[in-house]
Amino acid sequence: MKVMKACKSTRLASVSFVLLLARYAHAALYDHSSATVISINDDTLTPLNLPVPIKFRDMDINNIYISDNGLVTTDATKETFADAIKTNSIWIAPFGGDVAPDVNSKIKHATYLAPGTPPPSGVNVHVNQVYPDVNFSPTSAYVITWENVDMIGDSSFTGNTFQLTLTTDGTKSYAIFLYDVISWYPGVTGVNAGDGNVQRVCNTDTAAAQQLPQKTNIAACGVDPGVVVLRIDQTGIWGPDCVTVSQPEACTTQATTTRLSACARRRQQRKGIA
Repeated sequence: MKVMKACKSTRLASVSFVLLLARYAHAALYDHSSATVISINDDTLTPLNLPVPIKFRDMDINNIYISDNGLVTTDATKETFADAIKTNSIWIAPFGGDVAPDVNSKIKHATYLAPGTPPPSGVNVHVNQVYPDVNFSPTSAYVITWENVDMIGDSSFTGNTFQLTLTTDGTKSYAIFLYDVISWYPGVTGVNAGDGNVQRVCNTDTAAAQQLPQKTNIAACGVDPGVVVLRIDQTGIWGPDCVTVSQPEACTTQATTTRLSACARRRQQRKGIA
């Protein structure tokens, strides 16, 4: 006869497990389906008025010039890429390079002014992800999209697609870089004040640039990849170190589930519960 071992306890056995919340997809670009399309040619600048100025160090920027070469500048004479990125120029470059626009390339811009046309919700989210202590709430944003732009002299790569957003709350201002596809390189990524101060993202002149859609400049849990946010209103010294980017940390959530002990299950079975 089989002897059943007596059950002295009906305690529940707890099992803990960790959920790894992997983040494989990069952040989506802000919607640009209704943005104004710019007519582009090689080495052209398109003026854009900023109704609410962007605070840039010790000045207010009311006008910028959008370059087909993956950047914006404040100088209407800096048409070529080589001229635009000189150290004495003010430029903001999500991915500056010598671009050869073709029929598949598009450059667009959109202006958002709260409360009538509030900035995309991602603007607030992304700034506060990277700068969690600022409690940023944007009052205006200017979103510029470079879509499927090719590198001059090399057709072996597909086009790059990325965005620049300039945003402010009237006091604090930020440049947000969003990356959808980075196929070709090298590129220049960062902000230059024209006075020797620069915030430059590391290694975008190497193959590491292709990983920008998976990286960010703050690797905390929950931060969207493909996002780089730089504060541009502060007047302190920028540099000399470049801004590092890396993949966001995987988020872990400690969860607990419960299961009946073997003894408790047998008791329930005898009672017809299970």
